[in-house]
Amino acid sequence: MLTLDSAQEARARRSHMAKVDLVTLTLGGTTVRLAGVGVRFDSNVYEPFLSSVQPAGVSINHLPTPDDLASLSQPLEVELTNEPRAGERVFAYLETQLGGCLEGAVLEWSQVLTEDRPTSAFLDLSALGSAERTVRWRGLVRQCGPVQNDIIRLRGEVEFPSYDWPLANGADTDPRDIGVRLPVVFGDAKFVKAVRYAMPARTLLLNDLTTTETGTFDVDVRGGNFPSSFDCWIGSERLTCTKVDSQTFDITTRSIGAPPATVHLNGDSVVEHNSAVFVLAAHPASQVVARYGRTPIGDLIPFGHGIVDLSDTTTIPGKTVTTLTLTADEVAELGTLLTLHGAIDVTEGTAVGSTVT
Repeated sequence: MLTLDSAQEARARRSHMAKVDLVTLTLGGTTVRLAGVGVRFDSNVYEPFLSSVQPAGVSINHLPTPDDLASLSQPLEVELTNEPRAGERVFAYLETQLGGCLEGAVLEWSQVLTEDRPTSAFLDLSALGSAERTVRWRGLVRQCGPVQNDIIRLRGEVEFPSYDWPLANGADTDPRDIGVRLPVVFGDAKFVKAVRYAMPARTLLLNDLTTTETGTFDVDVRGGNFPSSFDCWIGSERLTCTKVDSQTFDITTRSIGAPPATVHLNGDSVVEHNSAVFVLAAHPASQVVARYGRTPIGDLIPFGHGIVDLSDTTTIPGKTVTTLTLTADEVAELGTLLTLHGAIDVTEGTAVGSTVT
């Protein structure tokens, strides 16, 4: 969800990089900052009380729906030292600082990559900018304990609704993306996987077609929502058809445009000639700097097609999202570029500097 900025990305490629865990507890306007060693970062000092931080695993066995948001909330388990500090245990110090019980405090876990090593149990990262911090988790402390002489255990859970995270469930959503959460982008994200939210209808041919054949042909009844009259692509050939019923199409015109009529076989894809909308972020973004299509063998091909809307309020009613819209001709052209001839799979967008915090 949250990715490294360019400086951090360069450091991540080096074998001797170290990840520094940073944890904050905030309650009543007061924040306590904790780390494994004393750390100075972004003009703040993180005290050396953090022993470990670990996300707890969760799983489901079906496509996620809004009812599953609570179960998909990955808990966070934090262990702190409870050794004496200035005459009192850390637990008492934390309660004094935060003005009460730790339960209900806002808990945030982030990481910073560094080549530096602690000196005298202190690590000075003040030269790094705040944007180089990668937020891994944010929620509330729901359980404090057990508290022992040497350790304090905290368990955090995401507060719902912490963010109204929309799912891809539009009527024209690509079946491969139904139920997928739309991307939430923090900071300077790289290669955000776009969601195919409104795509041309597609189905499968259920009989062979010769180069001259017109009239009706059968398609898979599980095909997409084709209109009553439409153009479509079968391989590299564009045809005009009418819809007889959910499993029968009638060809009225073959070989529209330059590509000649070709033989088509049972099982070939039938893809509507129509526009497409990809969601790049589930919120407004400040900039989209590049976009790529993925070829059948996995290569990424940059392209300049389409219109990016950084504050799209029409694709999903009641939501403001970042989208890329391609016209029908652009879909076909990009499909040709990716050797998919309309059955496109544009899976990469880059949303930079989102407004979500």
